[in-house]
Amino acid sequence: MKKIKKLYMTEKLKLDDRKIAEHISNWFYETKDPEGNIIVKQKKKLSYTPFDVAKKTRLKGLKLCEFKDKKGNLCGKYFVGAYKYNKNTKYYSLGKFVLGKYGIKEACDEWTELNKKHTNNKGHWVSCPLEAKRKAKTIITNDSAVEKLKQPVSIVIEHFCKEGFPRAKFGGTLTADTIRKRARGLIGYNLRVKHLGYDNDTDGNGHVFFKPNFRTRVVAPKNFEELFQKFPSGHRLITNPVLNPNKCISIYDDPVMSKTFIGDLDKPKINAFIRQFKSHSVKDDVIECFNLLWSFACKENYYGVSPSDNPAYKHKSPRPTRARKRHKYYKKAFTIEMQEQICDMADQFRDRFPFQTELIRLMAVTGLRREEACKIKKENVNYKDDEIMLPAGITKSGNEEFITITDPVKIILEEIETYKKHKEHGDYYRVIPWLLGTTHTKLNKDKLFDQTYRNSSQTRLKTDRNCWRAIRQELGLELCTSKMLRKSYARDTQEKLFGRSDKSIRLTRHSTTDIFDKAYDGAEREAIKNDAREVAKMFTFIKRKKVS
Repeated sequence: MKKIKKLYMTEKLKLDDRKIAEHISNWFYETKDPEGNIIVKQKKKLSYTPFDVAKKTRLKGLKLCEFKDKKGNLCGKYFVGAYKYNKNTKYYSLGKFVLGKYGIKEACDEWTELNKKHTNNKGHWVSCPLEAKRKAKTIITNDSAVEKLKQPVSIVIEHFCKEGFPRAKFGGTLTADTIRKRARGLIGYNLRVKHLGYDNDTDGNGHVFFKPNFRTRVVAPKNFEELFQKFPSGHRLITNPVLNPNKCISIYDDPVMSKTFIGDLDKPKINAFIRQFKSHSVKDDVIECFNLLWSFACKENYYGVSPSDNPAYKHKSPRPTRARKRHKYYKKAFTIEMQEQICDMADQFRDRFPFQTELIRLMAVTGLRREEACKIKKENVNYKDDEIMLPAGITKSGNEEFITITDPVKIILEEIETYKKHKEHGDYYRVIPWLLGTTHTKLNKDKLFDQTYRNSSQTRLKTDRNCWRAIRQELGLELCTSKMLRKSYARDTQEKLFGRSDKSIRLTRHSTTDIFDKAYDGAEREAIKNDAREVAKMFTFIKRKKVS
Protein backbone atom coordinates (compact mmCIF):
# COMPACT_ATOMS: atom_id res chain seq x y z
CA MET A 1 0.00 0.00 0.00
CA LYS A 2 1.33 3.39 -1.00
CA LYS A 3 2.18 5.56 1.97
CA ILE A 4 0.40 8.91 1.91
CA LYS A 5 2.40 11.92 2.97
CA LYS A 6 0.78 13.68 5.95
CA LEU A 7 -0.14 17.29 5.29
CA TYR A 8 -0.97 20.18 7.64
CA MET A 9 0.84 18.58 10.56
CA THR A 10 0.93 20.76 13.69
CA GLU A 11 4.37 22.26 14.18
CA LYS A 12 5.80 22.60 17.66
CA LEU A 13 6.35 26.08 18.99
CA LYS A 14 9.56 27.28 20.61
CA LEU A 15 9.58 28.70 24.13
CA ASP A 16 10.05 32.27 22.99
CA ASP A 17 7.67 35.20 23.57
CA ARG A 18 8.46 36.81 20.23
CA LYS A 19 7.82 33.56 18.39
CA ILE A 20 4.49 33.25 20.23
CA ALA A 21 3.52 36.81 19.29
CA GLU A 22 4.29 36.15 15.61
CA HIS A 23 2.72 32.68 15.59
CA ILE A 24 -0.37 31.98 13.46
CA SER A 25 -2.24 28.83 14.46
CA ASN A 26 -2.96 26.09 11.95
CA TRP A 27 -6.73 25.69 11.63
CA PHE A 28 -6.57 22.37 9.72
CA TYR A 29 -6.21 18.82 10.97
CA GLU A 30 -6.02 15.30 9.48
CA THR A 31 -8.52 12.51 10.07
CA LYS A 32 -9.79 9.38 8.37
CA ASP A 33 -13.08 8.74 6.63
CA PRO A 34 -15.03 5.43 7.14
CA GLU A 35 -13.04 3.85 4.30
CA GLY A 36 -9.73 4.64 5.97
CA ASN A 37 -8.61 7.41 3.65
CA ILE A 38 -6.88 10.41 5.18
CA ILE A 39 -8.82 13.65 4.76
CA VAL A 40 -8.15 17.21 5.90
CA LYS A 41 -10.76 19.20 7.85
CA GLN A 42 -10.90 22.67 9.30
CA LYS A 43 -11.06 23.32 13.02
CA LYS A 44 -14.15 25.16 14.21
CA LYS A 45 -13.38 27.20 17.35
CA LEU A 46 -10.19 26.02 19.10
CA SER A 47 -6.67 25.40 17.86
CA TYR A 48 -3.97 23.91 20.12
CA THR A 49 -0.26 24.26 19.32
CA PRO A 50 2.16 22.23 21.50
CA PHE A 51 5.47 23.66 22.69
CA ASP A 52 8.79 22.06 21.82
CA VAL A 53 9.65 20.50 25.20
CA ALA A 54 11.07 17.16 26.24
CA LYS A 55 8.52 14.47 27.14
CA LYS A 56 10.09 13.59 30.48
CA THR A 57 10.11 17.13 31.88
CA ARG A 58 7.44 18.83 33.98
CA LEU A 59 6.59 21.08 31.05
CA LYS A 60 5.03 18.16 29.17
CA GLY A 61 1.50 19.06 28.01
CA LEU A 62 2.07 22.82 27.81
CA LYS A 63 0.25 24.23 24.77
CA LEU A 64 -0.85 27.50 23.21
CA CYS A 65 -4.59 27.80 22.61
CA GLU A 66 -6.24 30.21 20.18
CA PHE A 67 -9.98 30.43 19.61
CA LYS A 68 -12.49 32.29 17.43
CA ASP A 69 -15.77 33.99 18.25
CA LYS A 70 -19.09 33.45 16.44
CA LYS A 71 -18.10 35.84 13.66
CA GLY A 72 -14.78 34.05 13.07
CA ASN A 73 -12.55 36.71 14.62
CA LEU A 74 -9.50 35.67 16.62
CA CYS A 75 -9.87 36.32 20.35
CA GLY A 76 -6.35 36.11 21.68
CA LYS A 77 -3.79 33.48 22.70
CA TYR A 78 -3.87 31.55 25.97
CA PHE A 79 -1.49 29.16 27.73
CA VAL A 80 -3.11 25.85 28.66
CA GLY A 81 -1.84 22.64 30.19
CA ALA A 82 -3.06 19.25 28.97
CA TYR A 83 -2.99 16.24 31.29
CA LYS A 84 -4.65 12.85 31.70
CA TYR A 85 -6.66 12.12 34.81
CA ASN A 86 -8.91 9.04 35.21
CA LYS A 87 -8.24 8.13 31.56
CA ASN A 88 -9.66 11.48 30.38
CA THR A 89 -7.71 14.33 28.80
CA LYS A 90 -8.36 17.67 30.48
CA TYR A 91 -7.17 21.19 29.87
CA TYR A 92 -6.18 23.68 32.56
CA SER A 93 -6.17 27.36 31.57
CA LEU A 94 -3.07 29.17 32.85
CA GLY A 95 -3.53 32.70 31.51
CA LYS A 96 -3.72 34.98 28.49
CA PHE A 97 -0.53 35.76 26.62
CA VAL A 98 0.32 39.46 26.93
CA LEU A 99 3.76 40.43 25.66
CA GLY A 100 5.82 41.91 28.48
CA LYS A 101 3.30 41.02 31.22
CA TYR A 102 2.40 37.33 31.03
CA GLY A 103 4.62 35.25 28.84
CA ILE A 104 6.30 31.89 28.59
CA LYS A 105 8.31 32.32 31.82
CA GLU A 106 5.19 32.93 33.95
CA ALA A 107 3.27 30.09 32.26
CA CYS A 108 6.16 27.63 32.70
CA ASP A 109 6.53 28.50 36.39
CA GLU A 110 2.82 28.07 37.06
CA TRP A 111 2.58 24.79 35.14
CA THR A 112 5.67 23.44 36.91
CA GLU A 113 4.16 24.21 40.34
CA LEU A 114 0.92 22.44 39.39
CA ASN A 115 2.89 19.45 38.12
CA LYS A 116 4.78 19.17 41.41
CA LYS A 117 1.61 19.44 43.45
CA HIS A 118 -0.64 16.99 41.56
CA THR A 119 1.77 14.28 40.22
CA ASN A 120 3.66 11.43 41.91
CA ASN A 121 7.27 10.38 41.54
CA LYS A 122 6.50 8.57 38.29
CA GLY A 123 4.94 11.66 36.71
CA HIS A 124 1.38 10.35 36.88
CA TRP A 125 -1.43 12.79 37.75
CA VAL A 126 -2.88 11.63 41.07
CA SER A 127 -5.20 14.62 41.58
CA CYS A 128 -7.06 16.99 39.30
CA PRO A 129 -5.99 20.66 39.24
CA LEU A 130 -9.46 21.71 37.95
CA GLU A 131 -11.22 20.10 40.91
CA ALA A 132 -8.75 21.72 43.31
CA LYS A 133 -9.46 25.07 41.67
CA ARG A 134 -13.23 24.65 42.14
CA LYS A 135 -12.75 23.75 45.80
CA ALA A 136 -10.55 26.81 46.26
CA LYS A 137 -13.31 28.97 44.77
CA THR A 138 -15.78 27.54 47.28
CA ILE A 139 -13.49 28.36 50.16
CA ILE A 140 -12.91 31.87 48.78
CA THR A 141 -16.68 32.38 48.58
CA ASN A 142 -16.98 31.85 52.33
CA ASP A 143 -14.12 34.30 52.90
CA SER A 144 -15.67 36.86 50.56
CA ALA A 145 -18.93 36.57 52.53
CA VAL A 146 -17.05 37.93 55.53
CA GLU A 147 -15.94 40.82 53.36
CA LYS A 148 -19.52 41.36 52.20
CA LEU A 149 -20.59 41.76 55.80
CA LYS A 150 -18.45 44.89 55.76
CA GLN A 151 -20.38 46.33 52.81
CA PRO A 152 -22.33 49.48 53.76
CA VAL A 153 -26.10 49.54 53.52
CA SER A 154 -25.93 52.06 50.67
CA ILE A 155 -24.08 49.56 48.44
CA VAL A 156 -26.70 46.88 49.19
CA ILE A 157 -29.49 49.32 48.31
CA GLU A 158 -27.82 50.11 44.98
CA HIS A 159 -27.52 46.40 44.24
CA PHE A 160 -31.18 45.86 45.25
CA CYS A 161 -32.38 48.63 42.91
CA LYS A 162 -30.27 47.39 40.00
CA GLU A 163 -31.82 43.93 40.39
CA GLY A 164 -35.27 45.47 39.86
CA PHE A 165 -36.70 45.38 43.42
CA PRO A 166 -37.08 41.56 43.71
CA ARG A 167 -39.64 40.00 46.02
CA ALA A 168 -38.54 38.52 49.34
CA LYS A 169 -40.12 35.05 49.30
CA PHE A 170 -41.26 34.34 45.73
CA GLY A 171 -39.86 34.96 42.27
CA GLY A 172 -40.47 38.09 40.26
CA THR A 173 -40.49 41.68 41.39
CA LEU A 174 -42.69 43.81 43.60
CA THR A 175 -45.75 45.50 42.11
CA ALA A 176 -45.43 49.03 40.78
CA ASP A 177 -47.33 50.58 43.70
CA THR A 178 -45.21 48.65 46.23
CA ILE A 179 -41.99 49.69 44.48
CA ARG A 180 -43.10 53.32 44.71
CA LYS A 181 -43.67 52.97 48.47
CA ARG A 182 -40.42 51.10 49.11
CA ALA A 183 -38.41 53.51 46.95
CA ARG A 184 -39.58 56.34 49.18
CA GLY A 185 -38.03 54.72 52.26
CA LEU A 186 -34.94 53.39 50.49
CA ILE A 187 -33.89 56.25 48.17
CA GLY A 188 -36.72 58.80 48.47
CA TYR A 189 -37.04 62.33 49.87
CA ASN A 190 -34.56 63.20 47.15
CA LEU A 191 -34.78 64.66 43.64
CA ARG A 192 -33.64 61.31 42.25
CA VAL A 193 -37.14 59.82 42.65
CA LYS A 194 -38.48 62.50 40.27
CA HIS A 195 -36.77 60.53 37.51
CA LEU A 196 -38.53 57.24 38.36
CA GLY A 197 -41.74 55.93 36.85
CA TYR A 198 -43.49 52.69 37.78
CA ASP A 199 -45.54 50.23 35.74
CA ASN A 200 -46.73 46.61 35.89
CA ASP A 201 -46.43 43.99 33.18
CA THR A 202 -49.08 41.42 32.31
CA ASP A 203 -47.80 39.07 35.03
CA GLY A 204 -48.12 41.67 37.77
CA ASN A 205 -44.38 42.30 38.13
CA GLY A 206 -43.47 45.93 38.64
CA HIS A 207 -40.83 47.68 36.57
CA VAL A 208 -39.06 51.02 36.89
CA PHE A 209 -38.58 53.30 33.90
CA PHE A 210 -36.61 56.52 33.86
CA LYS A 211 -37.92 59.93 32.81
CA PRO A 212 -36.49 63.45 32.62
CA ASN A 213 -37.14 66.17 35.18
CA PHE A 214 -38.22 69.21 33.18
CA ARG A 215 -38.29 71.49 36.22
CA THR A 216 -34.62 70.93 37.05
CA ARG A 217 -33.71 70.39 33.37
CA VAL A 218 -32.02 67.05 33.98
CA VAL A 219 -32.24 64.40 31.26
CA ALA A 220 -33.49 60.93 32.02
CA PRO A 221 -30.79 58.52 33.27
CA LYS A 222 -30.29 55.31 31.32
CA ASN A 223 -30.11 53.01 34.35
CA PHE A 224 -29.77 52.98 38.12
CA GLU A 225 -25.99 53.18 37.93
CA GLU A 226 -26.21 56.51 36.12
CA LEU A 227 -28.97 57.65 38.51
CA PHE A 228 -26.78 57.07 41.57
CA GLN A 229 -23.87 58.82 39.84
CA LYS A 230 -26.01 61.92 39.30
CA PHE A 231 -27.55 61.76 42.76
CA PRO A 232 -25.01 60.25 45.19
CA SER A 233 -25.81 59.54 48.81
CA GLY A 234 -26.56 62.71 50.78
CA HIS A 235 -26.88 65.04 47.77
CA ARG A 236 -29.92 66.81 46.25
CA LEU A 237 -32.20 66.23 49.24
CA ILE A 238 -35.73 67.65 49.18
CA THR A 239 -35.84 70.42 51.79
CA ASN A 240 -39.02 72.14 50.64
CA PRO A 241 -41.25 72.50 53.76
CA VAL A 242 -44.32 71.73 51.63
CA LEU A 243 -42.95 68.55 50.01
CA ASN A 244 -41.00 67.38 53.06
CA PRO A 245 -42.38 69.15 56.18
CA ASN A 246 -40.77 66.74 58.66
CA LYS A 247 -37.35 66.91 56.93
CA CYS A 248 -37.23 63.14 56.53
CA ILE A 249 -34.22 61.37 55.03
CA SER A 250 -34.15 58.01 53.29
CA ILE A 251 -31.97 55.08 54.32
CA TYR A 252 -29.63 55.70 51.37
CA ASP A 253 -29.11 59.38 52.26
CA ASP A 254 -28.89 59.09 56.03
CA PRO A 255 -25.29 59.91 57.09
CA VAL A 256 -25.24 57.14 59.72
CA MET A 257 -27.48 54.39 58.34
CA SER A 258 -26.05 54.54 54.80
CA LYS A 259 -22.52 53.97 56.12
CA THR A 260 -23.48 51.21 58.55
CA PHE A 261 -22.22 47.74 57.62
CA ILE A 262 -25.01 45.41 56.54
CA GLY A 263 -23.83 42.89 59.13
CA ASP A 264 -24.10 45.46 61.94
CA LEU A 265 -27.80 46.28 61.51
CA ASP A 266 -29.83 45.72 64.68
CA LYS A 267 -33.14 46.81 66.21
CA PRO A 268 -31.76 49.78 68.23
CA LYS A 269 -30.34 51.32 65.06
CA ILE A 270 -33.61 50.75 63.21
CA ASN A 271 -35.57 52.32 66.07
CA ALA A 272 -33.29 55.34 66.09
CA PHE A 273 -33.75 55.77 62.34
CA ILE A 274 -37.57 55.55 62.19
CA ARG A 275 -38.04 58.16 64.93
CA GLN A 276 -37.89 60.89 62.29
CA PHE A 277 -41.17 59.73 60.72
CA LYS A 278 -44.39 60.95 62.32
CA SER A 279 -46.88 58.70 60.52
CA HIS A 280 -47.14 55.12 61.75
CA SER A 281 -47.97 53.84 58.27
CA VAL A 282 -44.75 55.39 56.95
CA LYS A 283 -42.82 53.81 59.82
CA ASP A 284 -44.27 50.41 58.90
CA ASP A 285 -43.25 50.97 55.25
CA VAL A 286 -39.66 51.74 56.29
CA ILE A 287 -39.56 48.62 58.45
CA GLU A 288 -40.65 46.62 55.41
CA CYS A 289 -37.73 48.19 53.55
CA PHE A 290 -35.35 46.73 56.13
CA ASN A 291 -37.08 43.33 55.78
CA LEU A 292 -36.54 43.43 52.01
CA LEU A 293 -32.88 44.40 52.41
CA TRP A 294 -32.26 41.54 54.85
CA SER A 295 -33.93 38.98 52.52
CA PHE A 296 -32.00 40.31 49.53
CA ALA A 297 -28.72 40.25 51.48
CA CYS A 298 -29.33 36.60 52.39
CA LYS A 299 -29.97 35.64 48.76
CA GLU A 300 -26.83 37.44 47.59
CA ASN A 301 -24.67 35.82 50.32
CA TYR A 302 -23.94 39.07 52.12
CA TYR A 303 -24.36 37.14 55.39
CA GLY A 304 -22.51 34.00 54.28
CA VAL A 305 -23.73 30.44 54.82
CA SER A 306 -25.18 31.19 58.26
CA PRO A 307 -27.11 34.48 58.11
CA SER A 308 -27.89 36.36 61.30
CA ASP A 309 -31.41 36.92 62.56
CA ASN A 310 -33.55 39.48 60.77
CA PRO A 311 -33.31 42.69 62.87
CA ALA A 312 -36.66 43.92 61.48
CA TYR A 313 -38.56 40.64 62.00
CA LYS A 314 -41.94 41.28 63.69
CA HIS A 315 -40.82 44.82 64.36
CA LYS A 316 -43.79 47.16 64.75
CA SER A 317 -43.77 50.84 65.52
CA PRO A 318 -45.51 51.54 68.86
CA ARG A 319 -48.93 53.17 68.66
CA PRO A 320 -49.66 56.22 70.82
CA THR A 321 -52.94 54.80 72.12
CA ARG A 322 -54.51 51.38 72.19
CA ALA A 323 -57.84 52.53 70.80
CA ARG A 324 -57.79 53.82 67.23
CA LYS A 325 -60.49 55.91 65.69
CA ARG A 326 -62.24 54.24 62.80
CA HIS A 327 -61.80 55.71 59.37
CA LYS A 328 -64.60 57.92 58.16
CA TYR A 329 -65.15 55.66 55.15
CA TYR A 330 -65.37 52.46 57.24
CA LYS A 331 -68.26 50.40 55.77
CA LYS A 332 -69.71 53.52 54.17
CA ALA A 333 -71.93 52.78 51.20
CA PHE A 334 -74.56 54.40 48.97
CA THR A 335 -78.21 53.50 48.82
CA ILE A 336 -79.58 52.35 45.46
CA GLU A 337 -81.29 55.74 45.02
CA MET A 338 -78.03 57.57 45.70
CA GLN A 339 -76.19 55.34 43.22
CA GLU A 340 -78.72 56.29 40.56
CA GLN A 341 -78.16 59.99 41.23
CA ILE A 342 -74.38 59.59 41.06
CA CYS A 343 -74.50 57.68 37.76
CA ASP A 344 -76.91 60.21 36.22
CA MET A 345 -74.78 63.11 37.39
CA ALA A 346 -71.63 61.45 36.05
CA ASP A 347 -73.37 61.01 32.69
CA GLN A 348 -73.90 64.79 32.52
CA PHE A 349 -70.13 65.34 32.87
CA ARG A 350 -69.30 63.13 29.88
CA ASP A 351 -67.87 65.97 27.80
CA ARG A 352 -65.87 67.46 30.69
CA PHE A 353 -64.41 64.20 31.97
CA PRO A 354 -64.31 61.61 29.17
CA PHE A 355 -63.73 58.02 30.29
CA GLN A 356 -63.94 59.05 33.95
CA THR A 357 -67.74 59.00 33.78
CA GLU A 358 -67.72 55.55 32.15
CA LEU A 359 -65.28 54.34 34.81
CA ILE A 360 -67.60 55.44 37.64
CA ARG A 361 -70.67 53.91 36.02
CA LEU A 362 -68.78 50.66 35.29
CA MET A 363 -67.61 50.35 38.90
CA ALA A 364 -71.15 50.94 40.16
CA VAL A 365 -72.63 47.98 38.23
CA THR A 366 -69.72 45.52 38.53
CA GLY A 367 -68.01 46.20 41.88
CA LEU A 368 -64.66 46.50 40.12
CA ARG A 369 -61.76 48.11 41.91
CA ARG A 370 -60.61 51.32 40.26
CA GLU A 371 -57.07 50.01 39.63
CA GLU A 372 -58.49 46.88 37.97
CA ALA A 373 -60.96 48.77 35.76
CA CYS A 374 -58.30 51.21 34.53
CA LYS A 375 -56.02 48.36 33.41
CA ILE A 376 -58.59 46.48 31.31
CA LYS A 377 -57.58 46.17 27.67
CA LYS A 378 -59.81 45.87 24.61
CA GLU A 379 -58.68 42.29 24.07
CA ASN A 380 -59.96 41.36 27.55
CA VAL A 381 -63.58 42.05 26.56
CA ASN A 382 -65.17 38.87 25.20
CA TYR A 383 -68.68 39.55 23.88
CA LYS A 384 -69.05 35.97 22.68
CA ASP A 385 -68.92 34.50 26.20
CA ASP A 386 -70.24 37.68 27.92
CA GLU A 387 -67.05 38.00 30.00
CA ILE A 388 -64.47 40.65 30.81
CA MET A 389 -61.30 38.75 31.61
CA LEU A 390 -59.10 40.17 34.36
CA PRO A 391 -55.51 38.90 33.93
CA ALA A 392 -53.58 37.80 37.00
CA GLY A 393 -51.33 40.82 36.67
CA ILE A 394 -54.07 43.35 37.43
CA THR A 395 -56.14 41.61 40.11
CA LYS A 396 -55.55 42.06 43.82
CA SER A 397 -55.52 38.29 44.44
CA GLY A 398 -52.95 37.62 41.72
CA ASN A 399 -55.27 35.09 40.05
CA GLU A 400 -57.11 35.31 36.74
CA GLU A 401 -60.74 36.37 37.27
CA PHE A 402 -63.67 37.55 35.17
CA ILE A 403 -66.64 39.90 35.24
CA THR A 404 -69.95 38.95 33.63
CA ILE A 405 -71.17 41.29 30.90
CA THR A 406 -74.74 41.98 32.01
CA ASP A 407 -77.15 44.33 30.24
CA PRO A 408 -76.03 47.45 32.22
CA VAL A 409 -72.37 46.57 31.57
CA LYS A 410 -73.06 46.10 27.86
CA ILE A 411 -74.68 49.55 27.68
CA ILE A 412 -71.61 51.16 29.25
CA LEU A 413 -69.26 49.29 26.90
CA GLU A 414 -71.31 50.48 23.93
CA GLU A 415 -71.04 54.08 25.19
CA ILE A 416 -67.26 53.73 25.37
CA GLU A 417 -67.07 52.36 21.83
CA THR A 418 -69.34 55.14 20.55
CA TYR A 419 -67.11 57.77 22.11
CA LYS A 420 -63.99 56.22 20.57
CA LYS A 421 -65.58 56.15 17.10
CA HIS A 422 -66.40 59.87 17.23
CA LYS A 423 -64.90 61.88 14.35
CA GLU A 424 -63.15 64.40 16.57
CA HIS A 425 -61.13 62.04 18.74
CA GLY A 426 -61.72 58.53 17.45
CA ASP A 427 -58.40 58.31 15.63
CA TYR A 428 -56.45 58.99 18.81
CA TYR A 429 -58.14 56.39 21.01
CA ARG A 430 -58.50 53.70 18.37
CA VAL A 431 -54.78 52.91 18.31
CA ILE A 432 -54.30 52.42 22.07
CA PRO A 433 -54.88 48.97 23.61
CA TRP A 434 -56.72 50.18 26.74
CA LEU A 435 -60.47 50.14 27.21
CA LEU A 436 -60.38 53.47 29.08
CA GLY A 437 -58.00 56.01 27.60
CA THR A 438 -56.80 59.37 28.82
CA THR A 439 -57.14 62.83 27.32
CA HIS A 440 -53.35 63.18 27.42
CA THR A 441 -53.29 60.78 24.46
CA LYS A 442 -54.99 63.41 22.33
CA LEU A 443 -52.61 66.12 23.53
CA ASN A 444 -49.52 63.97 22.86
CA LYS A 445 -50.72 62.76 19.46
CA ASP A 446 -47.22 62.99 17.97
CA LYS A 447 -46.04 60.25 20.34
CA LEU A 448 -48.67 57.80 19.07
CA PHE A 449 -46.30 56.77 16.27
CA ASP A 450 -44.13 55.19 18.97
CA GLN A 451 -45.40 51.68 19.71
CA THR A 452 -43.77 51.62 23.13
CA TYR A 453 -45.63 54.79 24.12
CA ARG A 454 -48.96 53.51 22.74
CA ASN A 455 -48.78 50.31 24.78
CA SER A 456 -47.50 51.96 27.96
CA SER A 457 -49.53 53.02 30.97
CA GLN A 458 -49.18 56.65 29.89
CA THR A 459 -52.08 56.24 27.44
CA ARG A 460 -54.58 54.75 29.91
CA LEU A 461 -56.84 56.33 32.49
CA LYS A 462 -55.41 56.37 36.00
CA THR A 463 -57.85 58.34 38.17
CA ASP A 464 -61.43 59.62 38.41
CA ARG A 465 -60.69 62.28 41.00
CA ASN A 466 -61.82 65.28 38.93
CA CYS A 467 -65.18 63.76 38.08
CA TRP A 468 -65.82 62.82 41.72
CA ARG A 469 -65.00 66.37 42.80
CA ALA A 470 -67.64 67.75 40.41
CA ILE A 471 -70.24 65.18 41.56
CA ARG A 472 -69.52 65.99 45.19
CA GLN A 473 -70.08 69.70 44.58
CA GLU A 474 -73.31 69.23 42.60
CA LEU A 475 -74.94 66.75 44.98
CA GLY A 476 -73.54 68.27 48.16
CA LEU A 477 -72.10 64.99 49.39
CA GLU A 478 -69.37 64.91 52.02
CA LEU A 479 -68.36 61.26 51.64
CA CYS A 480 -68.17 60.17 48.03
CA THR A 481 -65.40 57.90 46.61
CA SER A 482 -64.89 54.93 44.31
CA LYS A 483 -64.38 52.64 47.29
CA MET A 484 -67.93 53.33 48.42
CA LEU A 485 -69.25 52.11 45.06
CA ARG A 486 -67.62 48.72 45.61
CA LYS A 487 -69.01 48.52 49.16
CA SER A 488 -72.45 49.50 47.83
CA TYR A 489 -72.28 46.76 45.20
CA ALA A 490 -71.27 44.22 47.86
CA ARG A 491 -74.12 45.25 50.13
CA ASP A 492 -76.67 45.16 47.29
CA THR A 493 -75.58 41.64 46.30
CA GLN A 494 -75.88 40.53 49.92
CA GLU A 495 -79.43 41.85 50.10
CA LYS A 496 -80.44 40.45 46.69
CA LEU A 497 -79.03 37.00 47.47
CA PHE A 498 -80.83 36.77 50.84
CA GLY A 499 -77.71 37.22 52.97
CA ARG A 500 -75.70 34.44 51.27
CA SER A 501 -72.12 35.60 51.71
CA ASP A 502 -70.82 32.50 49.97
CA LYS A 503 -72.61 33.63 46.78
CA SER A 504 -71.78 37.30 47.20
CA ILE A 505 -68.02 36.71 47.21
CA ARG A 506 -68.31 35.13 43.76
CA LEU A 507 -69.36 38.52 42.40
CA THR A 508 -67.14 40.70 44.57
CA ARG A 509 -64.22 38.24 44.05
CA HIS A 510 -63.19 38.10 47.70
CA SER A 511 -61.08 35.15 48.80
CA THR A 512 -63.11 34.28 51.92
CA THR A 513 -66.42 35.23 53.51
CA ASP A 514 -64.57 36.44 56.62
CA ILE A 515 -63.08 39.38 54.73
CA PHE A 516 -66.46 40.15 53.17
CA ASP A 517 -68.33 40.09 56.48
CA LYS A 518 -65.67 42.07 58.32
CA ALA A 519 -65.05 44.97 55.95
CA TYR A 520 -67.98 45.09 53.50
CA ASP A 521 -71.15 43.76 55.03
CA GLY A 522 -72.56 46.46 57.27
CA ALA A 523 -75.30 49.03 57.69
CA GLU A 524 -75.70 52.76 58.20
CA ARG A 525 -76.50 54.28 61.59
CA GLU A 526 -80.14 54.91 60.69
CA ALA A 527 -80.62 51.32 59.54
CA ILE A 528 -79.09 50.05 62.77
CA LYS A 529 -81.35 52.33 64.80
CA ASN A 530 -84.46 51.13 62.95
CA ASP A 531 -83.50 47.50 63.56
CA ALA A 532 -82.97 48.26 67.25
CA ARG A 533 -86.45 49.83 67.44
CA GLU A 534 -88.01 46.75 65.84
CA VAL A 535 -86.29 44.44 68.31
CA ALA A 536 -87.32 46.68 71.24
CA LYS A 537 -90.98 46.00 70.49
CA MET A 538 -90.57 42.54 72.06
CA PHE A 539 -89.84 43.95 75.49
CA THR A 540 -93.40 44.93 76.36
CA PHE A 541 -92.91 44.16 80.05
CA ILE A 542 -90.88 47.32 80.50
CA LYS A 543 -93.42 50.04 81.29
CA ARG A 544 -93.31 53.49 82.76
CA LYS A 545 -94.57 53.72 86.29
CA LYS A 546 -97.21 56.25 87.13
CA VAL A 547 -96.07 59.00 89.39
CA SER A 548 -98.35 59.18 92.45
